[in-house]
Amino acid sequence: MGVHLSKLLVDITREIRSAEGALQRAQDSSRSSFERLTTARRNLKDAEYEKDGYQQDENDCKNNLPNLQSLVPRVQELTRLLDDLFWQMNAEYEKIVKDRKIIERTWVAIRTLDYHVSTNDVDTSRDDILRHVVQLIHMRVEQVDKDPDVQRFKENIERRMREALGEALVEELHQERKFLLMEDVDF
Repeated sequence: MGVHLSKLLVDITREIRSAEGALQRAQDSSRSSFERLTTARRNLKDAEYEKDGYQQDENDCKNNLPNLQSLVPRVQELTRLLDDLFWQMNAEYEKIVKDRKIIERTWVAIRTLDYHVSTNDVDTSRDDILRHVVQLIHMRVEQVDKDPDVQRFKENIERRMREALGEALVEELHQERKFLLMEDVDF
C-alpha cells in the first residue's frame, strides 16, 4: 500500500499542478479579458464622445446653413451694386477722358489765340482771332462751365464782341462755325 499511496500522491500532486497551471492560465485569460473589456469600454466612451462631437458639428452645420442661405440674396444684391458701380465708374472715366480732350482743345485754342494776338503779323487775320474767340465761347466743359466765374467770363467776352463788332458780325461768326484746325497749329 505504501507504493500505491505514493503513486496516488504523485498523481494527485500532478493533478494539483495541472489544475494550478489551468488556474494560472484562466487567471491570465481573465486578466487579459478584463484589460480588453476595460479598453473596449474606454474606446466606447471615446466613440460616444466623438459621436456627440459629430452630432454637435452636424447641428452647427444645420444651424449655419439657413444663415448662409439667407446671405445669398444680400451677396447677389452686393454683386449687382458692385456691377452698377463698375459701370458708373466706367461712365465717369469716359466723361473724364472726353472732358480732358475738350480741355486740351480749349488749351490749344487759347494758346493759338494768344499766338495770333501776340504775333499780329500778316498771316494773322482779325477773323481768325475772332473765330478762335467764338470757338472758346462755344466749347463746353461740364465741370468748368458750372463755375459762375467761367460763365460770367464767357458772357463778358461775347458782350464785348457784340459791342465792338456789332450784332450782325457776331451772329455771322456764331453761325459760320468755321474755325481753324487746332491740331495743325505749330507753336
